[in-house]
This record gives sequence, C-alpha cells and structure tokens, in this order.
Amino acid sequence: PDSRQVAYAWFNEKKFYELRVLTLEDTRPPLVLPLAGPHAPEAWDSPPARPSIGQPYRAGVRGSAPRVLFRNEDVQFIKPTMWSSDGRYILALIFGRNILNQIVLFSAADGSVRVLKSPFWIYPKMMGLSPDGRWVVYSLNQDPPHLPHDIYLLATDGSRDVPLVEHPANDVFPLFAPDGRHVLFMSNRTGTLDAWLLRVEEDKAAGEPVLVKKDIGRFLPLGFVDRGAFYYAVRAGDEDAFIAALGLESGKIVEQPRRVSEVLVGVNSSPDFSPDGEKLAFLSRVDTENHGLEQRVITIRELSSGSERQFGVPKLGYLHWLRWSPDGRAFLVGGADTANNYGGLYLVEADSQRVTTVVQGPFAPPRGFEGAWMPDGKSIVYIHEDMRESFTTLRLRDLGTGEERILHRAQAFWRHSNLAPAPGGKRLAFGLSDGRGPTARMLLEMPAAGGEPRELLRLKRPEISGTTWTRDGGSLLFARGGNQGWELCRLDPATGRVLNLGLAANETARIAVHPDGRRLAYTAGKTQLEVWVMDNFLPAWRARK
Repeated sequence: PDSRQVAYAWFNEKKFYELRVLTLEDTRPPLVLPLAGPHAPEAWDSPPARPSIGQPYRAGVRGSAPRVLFRNEDVQFIKPTMWSSDGRYILALIFGRNILNQIVLFSAADGSVRVLKSPFWIYPKMMGLSPDGRWVVYSLNQDPPHLPHDIYLLATDGSRDVPLVEHPANDVFPLFAPDGRHVLFMSNRTGTLDAWLLRVEEDKAAGEPVLVKKDIGRFLPLGFVDRGAFYYAVRAGDEDAFIAALGLESGKIVEQPRRVSEVLVGVNSSPDFSPDGEKLAFLSRVDTENHGLEQRVITIRELSSGSERQFGVPKLGYLHWLRWSPDGRAFLVGGADTANNYGGLYLVEADSQRVTTVVQGPFAPPRGFEGAWMPDGKSIVYIHEDMRESFTTLRLRDLGTGEERILHRAQAFWRHSNLAPAPGGKRLAFGLSDGRGPTARMLLEMPAAGGEPRELLRLKRPEISGTTWTRDGGSLLFARGGNQGWELCRLDPATGRVLNLGLAANETARIAVHPDGRRLAYTAGKTQLEVWVMDNFLPAWRARK
C-alpha cells in the first residue's frame, strides 16, 4: 500500500512457483504495468518488450534481493491479487496439482498461509479485499464450470461466505471501492458488458446496483487509486476466423476473405474443415476476459446452409485449439480439464460431446499440448511439454494401446511448434524456436516414422505460425510475421522458395485447408491493449467536489 514492496510469483530453478516480495529502494512512485498470459511471469526488474494484461512488473526501480515468502512443489501457479491496506497480508489464488484451487491470505511477515476457500477449477474472475481487511469479494460460476457468475462476500476470519449479487446475468470482476462502502463489478444484464456500482452494508447489498458505464468492452481490471479513480484495460481491435479461396500456384485471391460466422463476430479461432468438406468447426469465446484463460465453446457451421450449432465441454475448463478426426466423428483438442487442473490432449465426440482423455500431466501447461492427427486416425503426433524441463519432445502415440515413441528431442531451451503431418502420413513438418510462444524460427521436415530432420526455412526471429500442408502434399502453408504484420505464405519444400499469398493473418493463424484444396480457414486481425480510467463516479468523491 505504501508502494515500497511488490509481491509477485516466480518460477524458480526447480521448476515450480514461489511467492516473493521485493522491497524497493527507490522513493519515486512505482510504474506498474501488466504482463501477458496465465503462465510464468517475467522478472519485474526486466520488463518485456510488449507488456499486456496479466501479471504486473515494476519498471526502472532499484530494490533489495527478493524475499521468498512461500514455496510448495504441488503448487502450479500463484496469483497475488492485492495487499491488505495495512500491508500485513497478501490476498492470492493458488492453483494446485492434485488439490483444489484455493483463495488464501499470506502473511507478509513470515509467509504463513490462511486458506479461506477451495473453489473448483475455474478460478474467480477477480478478487478484492475490503479496506478494513474483513471481507474478500469474488465471483464464481453458479453452475461450475458454466456461465453465469454470481458475486460473493467471504469473511477473512472464515465465519461467513455469502452471496452479494445473485442474478441470471453474468456478474464478474468485483472490487471494493476505496471507501469500503461500494463494490464495483461488471455485468452483461443489459446485453453488453457494463460497469455497475453497488452499495454494501456489512455483508449485504444496500439497494440495487447503479449503472456507471455502458458497454465497457473486453475488460480487465487494474484497480483503484486512493482518490477513487478506477483504472482498467480494454482489449481493442478485431480478431476473428476467416475463409478465403486462393490459387495457390499463382498466389491470387479467388474469393475474398469472409468471417466464418455471421452470428458470432470477432470471437472465433482455430477453424477446421470436416473431412467431407461440408462443415467447419471452430472455437467461440462466450465469456469475458480472464487473464488469458477464456471460456470457449465448439461451434459447427454447415457450409451450404450457414446454420450453426454450439456446445460446451463442461469437463474441460479451457479449450485452446481443435482438429477434426479423419472419420469426422470427434475432435482432438488441447486444453485443461476441470477434475484436477491437468493440461493435455482430449477427444471430444462431435455428436454426444463425450470427453476422453488422450494424454495429460500435472506439469503440462494450462493450454494443453499441441497435437495433430495422423491420416489413419489411429494415432496422433504431439509436442510433449513439461514445465519443469527446458526442452520439448515430439512424440507419436497409438490411440489404441497408449504406447508412445519419441520422434525428436529439442535441444535445451528450444521448443517445438507448428506441427503438421503431411497427407499420406509419410512426412512430418514442425517448427523450432528458442522461445515459449506458438511461433517458430525454423521449419523442418522429417520422416513420420522417425529419422534425421531436414531444415526447410530459417528466419532471424520467431515469425512462423499456423503451419499446414496443401492437400497434394507439395507445399507448406504458414503465416509469416514481419514489420508490416502477419501474412499467409506458401513454401516449396524442395527449393525453399517462399511465395507471399497476399492475405493478412496473425500469429495464431492455425491454417486449415478444405478438401477441395482451394479454400482456406485461418485467423486474422489484431488486438491491442488500451488503459482507461473512470473517475468521479463514487458518491463519496462526488460529494467532496
């Protein structure tokens, strides 16, 4: 609270998370910016080039050596949320292996833990401490893991856990205002995500909430300052899945890109055509932002009629990507389950929505593994990632027996990506990068049965994404980044020649080719984060003016 200490999560040399506190020597006000994603945060004294929402870091300050408050090998991630106003406690979320997630208070003095609540896998959208330290306000799903959320008050002495806002709408991101008498939250009860203010007396609502800002957008809270202003971030821009048709040899656009859905706009990703070419499946975001982990459903669109159907996958708390099986009956998806927090690969049947675990692990990333079907539909290839290790392995897995074979091992601090089995199943393309993201610096090809890989393309920076083969197996399609943005390209593996196809894409392109060989589905567009402030909306502050 005095801007002299920073609490943060640290992924240590033993490959698990600690809670650390850094005492700052600089007396200037802190510059706090956020970092991307639900995964490992960067060190706060070395900010990344492209800050975005997630974990904060402090730029341009000097501090003493960090002090480790808490460490536990069974903890997957620690998310410090807020300091108590007296500086004695740190409110945090713990994401555990083989344990339920927990809302906890850490003692800033000795790191002792007070467990306040053990919710289910889908963690609260936001939590806040009241200024007097007596209450935690949070939101959780009414029917886990489905929408919508309600808002609750949890006593820090463990005596009460009571609903504060119960409504059929989705009510999320609650925070106490500095006066301790109001709770600000977001709700879609008018059809858009709006900011509402509710007066609170003890553990009850005092009246109805009041609308304070309409249509706030793709919102992520940053927090209040003492004078009552509220800072927040909005993800602006447009990102969606598209269909286009190309003459791949000429590189000319035959059909202009169009969105995959006319019903759900700007919320779709990971498109894939059914093997018979009659349908297109993709993931659709149906929930608000949640620091990278958003709730998604599977949408299936009939290409001839344009009709769509959607279904959620309750057993999976997060879906990252999907690929249709060669027989068209199921999807291979990457994500994480709700039973034990494990990331992995799963089969989701298209008709019954039944989920079968293919492979998972306690140290898998929350987004799951990247994988792809082999053409016979009896086996898959996937990238096995253990967050304790500094490398990844490329593996072939028999779906009938569960037997696995390592096809390729990356060198230390390099990782596989851009996995693409060729039609016929004889060859396998993949990318390598010295970073953690979905992009690659190199494209390689190797026999699918194993063997020495051959380099196809090397770039100076990791700017290769979404790699897949053309239907005839003669070329590779991928998205390539650069100073002018991301564009779709075709690579001739025999000559190394790259042809720009003239279509804008993005770094999560996930290109899919229709069985006719002409139509492509992919993601394109760009979003950026904007920081906004709401001021003069709290009654107490308005009365002072």
